[in-house]
Amino acid sequence: MSYLTEYLQPALLGIVQGLTEFIPISSSGHLVVVRELFGWPDQGALFDAVLQLASVTALVVYFWSDLVQIFRGLNPKSKTHADTQARKLFGLVAISTVPIVAAALLFPTLFTETARGLLPVACMMIFVGLIFILVERLTRERKSLAKLTFFDALLVGVAQAAALLPGVSRSGSSIAAGLYLGLKREDTIRYAFLIGIPALALAGSYAIIQMEFGATPIDWLVLGVSFAVAFFSSLAAIWFMMRWFKRHRLYLFAGYRILFGLGLIVWYILRP
Repeated sequence: MSYLTEYLQPALLGIVQGLTEFIPISSSGHLVVVRELFGWPDQGALFDAVLQLASVTALVVYFWSDLVQIFRGLNPKSKTHADTQARKLFGLVAISTVPIVAAALLFPTLFTETARGLLPVACMMIFVGLIFILVERLTRERKSLAKLTFFDALLVGVAQAAALLPGVSRSGSSIAAGLYLGLKREDTIRYAFLIGIPALALAGSYAIIQMEFGATPIDWLVLGVSFAVAFFSSLAAIWFMMRWFKRHRLYLFAGYRILFGLGLIVWYILRP
């Protein structure tokens, strides 16, 4: 039992974080459910931060060439079309990051405590599943990422901020917003993942800053295992979604979310 608690438990949570962070079914919601299901205690802020930083590291590795192009384009002396577009993309990502930072600072208790129960998670799972169906049925692809406006970026950022509520899904809400704006599918998924880099990096870094080091002992081996598992599962999920989303709609994930949410409500009602 001790071995399960010390190593297999954090490894399983790392897999859940990695896969569900980028597959739009809500990583925070699934982490809440897994902990409730097995009766596992919360691993603490440092553990959650490590999982988030593992996911953002996977994003950086996957989009390394994109990031290099973006930062090269920040040179104001360069007037090439590619560098101009890179500067604009940097600005769009920055604007999309503002709402989630503001929401986390203004309403920290709502997102970290109030909404972490099974019933709020179930409701958000079902609600976002219905949103997926709605945007897939009503929206049409009509513009590329180069045509995205700063107001569009702000709207996507607001959608991403809603994912601070467990059960929403950061990638899912960003994807839904991109589809609503009429972005092409390949640009929608790319942008949703790119804006996840600063969001996850800031969330993980903030959690570490808030820690009172020395108050509790840190098992670096457990954290290392969790990071590695979350990193590789995140990388696999990114690779899968970047290919799957171009050819398929969100109906599969919508159905999963709705059934999962309904199952949680039944569990909430019937459990002792």
